[in-house]
Amino acid sequence: MHGTGISSNLSRGSLVLLLLLTSSPICAIGQAHQWTLDNGEVARVIAFDEQTGLTTSSWRSVKTGTEFVNRERSLCREFQFKADDIVITGSAQDIRLDGGSEVQHHGSSIRLDLPLLAQKAPIRIVVHYEIPKAFAGVRQWLTLENIGNKPITLRNLTFQCESIQPGPAHDLIAFGNYGEEPRETFFTGRVNDVAVLVESARTGEGLAVLNEAPGYLRRTEVGGWEPGIRAMYDTDLFPFERRLDPHEKFETAASSVLFYRRQTANDPHWLLPEYVEEVIAHNKNEQQPYWIYNDWEPWNGKVTDAMLKGVIQRAADMGLNLLTIDEGWEKTLGDNVTSPERFPNGLKPVFAAQSPDAFKRGLWLPIALVSKTSSAYREHPEWVCRGRDGKPKESQGQGVVMCLASPYKQLALDRVSQAVREYGLNYVKLDLTTVFNTYGEEPGCYETNHDHASAAESTVRIYESLNWLANSLHQEFPDLLIDYTFELWGEKHLIDYGLLRVADLDWLSNVKDHTPEDAGPLQVRTLLYQRGMAIPTEDLLIGNMQGEISPWQERIATAMGSAPVFLGDLSSLSAENAASSRTWIHRFQALRQRVPLNQSFFPLGSWRQPRITEWDGFGRFARTGEGLIVVFANESHDASAKIAIPGFPAGHFQLTDWTDESHFNIEGSDLSRGWELPLSGKPAVRILEVTKQ
Repeated sequence: MHGTGISSNLSRGSLVLLLLLTSSPICAIGQAHQWTLDNGEVARVIAFDEQTGLTTSSWRSVKTGTEFVNRERSLCREFQFKADDIVITGSAQDIRLDGGSEVQHHGSSIRLDLPLLAQKAPIRIVVHYEIPKAFAGVRQWLTLENIGNKPITLRNLTFQCESIQPGPAHDLIAFGNYGEEPRETFFTGRVNDVAVLVESARTGEGLAVLNEAPGYLRRTEVGGWEPGIRAMYDTDLFPFERRLDPHEKFETAASSVLFYRRQTANDPHWLLPEYVEEVIAHNKNEQQPYWIYNDWEPWNGKVTDAMLKGVIQRAADMGLNLLTIDEGWEKTLGDNVTSPERFPNGLKPVFAAQSPDAFKRGLWLPIALVSKTSSAYREHPEWVCRGRDGKPKESQGQGVVMCLASPYKQLALDRVSQAVREYGLNYVKLDLTTVFNTYGEEPGCYETNHDHASAAESTVRIYESLNWLANSLHQEFPDLLIDYTFELWGEKHLIDYGLLRVADLDWLSNVKDHTPEDAGPLQVRTLLYQRGMAIPTEDLLIGNMQGEISPWQERIATAMGSAPVFLGDLSSLSAENAASSRTWIHRFQALRQRVPLNQSFFPLGSWRQPRITEWDGFGRFARTGEGLIVVFANESHDASAKIAIPGFPAGHFQLTDWTDESHFNIEGSDLSRGWELPLSGKPAVRILEVTKQ
């Protein structure tokens, strides 16, 4: 009673070859079936029989031998949803197998696509299980097909539910938000709970649940009335509905469960950024990020081409290499017509590199929010989003919100594509609210003649349209960097796996940084530290640090932690500070070119809540241990900073201080246990380049 399995003692190199040679249809004995997926890091056994239904009978870490399956079984059995009013789970009373299946090789992954038929509704279900090479993670999702002749409405959709935990319940601790916020071991994760971690306080072994449902549709249950975890769409605060027409298929979001162990090379600060980048995110960050200048502040949409002349030259002097013209360039919000007052000669002369070093080109574009005088609204008022009262929805006094769950989505795509072609853009900042937004306006479109049957379904369809928009742009412009801002995705400071799956970057926030009394770089780092374990930091664009504000060292060093972006009137930046900034930026770029700093992220010091009275910092390293340590002394009176990097590799390393070129020779074990960096009498910002000897 077994199917195709891969022995755990295989070398990685022979795994794929043996899989291709041995993969065969399942063996069936007494109506019981079993499939084993094993990549040498994790082994999961999927079983089906006519008495029980679909279950995960074993799910263990190959390296540690820990079995994660809880003996107390869940009633959910892998998935659960309603088709109209019929509840369908993976239990035998609800489903049956629909033909044979086998474990197969898909690219660098091992995959099982298990076809099922619902017993009480005309629904075909395919459960997809995928184990990427070299990770102790399994990614899972569903494809649902209406095989009947009438529409069906899907509700209460759980695309993964598992009775798993890393130890006895009294040993467990849990984390929410981006995997760094301590939580109770039974809680409901919502929009801001992007990565949920559950681990054993005794062993440090744990599991991370990475739910790819987008924005407000996300819900992750931990513990509660049943043991284990559930990755699902929200069903109460933001009810999930999705109509499925006859012969239509719907592919759900996916969820990954990734095993880790603290204080080892599989610590989540090593493991999660690498897994998300390689398995989930569209942007693999194979090339280092641009250093971006954006003109939004201090002009707030009123910048002119004359104002930008000196700014662009000083941005080049500073070492920045991508110019983004933000809101205000357009005559009318939602039309690609340049403002004749602010840019009388159009945008092309501005993009024509008025400096010795040519800039890459970026442009801000609105998606759903348009002016009432725009051609989109004048010509197609039927595509506007309407509220409960039937009136067009307005936002911030800027205009009306068009519904992306309507034919309007094609017009939005055409408008962005036209701008990319006309200006040869390398980057687009796609912004402003859909019917999910950060401004307290009620979500949902109540128009009855769009591509949604209800306001609840409109939210699902709008996120689908945002996926379609990014995928379409990437297909036409493979090298284009797409930024989906927090305003477009619908929540302040939000970045999640649904966004990363389709877009490349997320303009995450607008931190105020005009005077020394403002939040400035300290709050930029707060956002960075809270997200850096669960999100590849080079996908984070955290505005709005001002390039001309002193001290330049703190701002340049802060930008080295994420996707660098600066605003401000750079014409007031001194030539001396511009040259000093350029030296550090070019040195960082040379390091990033040589060392894949994106393979980990470690917040340091007082990172959980950075404050002016204590030191904070971060470390970014390749798996080899080479990389960068950045320390901000702030106004701390500590004589030294203890730098401890869990799972840091063994070997001989040299640390070079960029301020005075002094050197420290240390062992990898020193950094793993904790090493003291002197602070007294030293500069407030320390950058240490780590080189393997």
